[in-house]
Amino acid sequence: MKNSQKVISCALFALIVFLNAACGGGNKSEVVTEEVESTKVATLVTEDYEHIFGEDRPFAQCHASTITGLGDGNYLTAWFAGSYEKHNDVGIWISKGNPGNWSEPELLVKVRNEPHWNPVLFNAPDGKVYLYFKVGKEIDYWETWVQYTEDGGVTWSEAKELVPGDKGGRGPVRNHMLVLSDGTWLAPASDEKIKSGLCL
Repeated sequence: MKNSQKVISCALFALIVFLNAACGGGNKSEVVTEEVESTKVATLVTEDYEHIFGEDRPFAQCHASTITGLGDGNYLTAWFAGSYEKHNDVGIWISKGNPGNWSEPELLVKVRNEPHWNPVLFNAPDGKVYLYFKVGKEIDYWETWVQYTEDGGVTWSEAKELVPGDKGGRGPVRNHMLVLSDGTWLAPASDEKIKSGLCL
């Protein structure tokens, strides 16, 4: 118990130091600002809040959206939707566009009559946009499926299991993947069968 308290204390201390620096806590914020100014910084532009679709959508509920830029000013977004979460009619839906100009929601994939879950879009270094998602009635036995587009979401490959026969939620799930400096793709995942609350 003491070790976990130390870990939590260290994490809280690090968070406080970060917030202090980020929120103008004296000289530390100036140092951070100087370091940031000497490197290339991405600019974040906030757009007005908007919905991609209105109340006349072709499904009752939707959840777990993901979005990726296509590099030409357009975005591709996906989510799972159907009558309600865990219903057999739930599939993976997509829309493409940019703020104020989105395509109508389209059912992209439904590999069988079981719920589909937690899509993740990944604009990969190989020029493809990958879509990873889960299929299965029970979370403990989810399968991870994948398909890709090479033309910005106009056409898609056939969906296939990431690892045929694998059950239990192999990643990626719910979060964008990262590309490490050596080119390795890093994806968060979880093992739902352990029931320990431990994420892998």
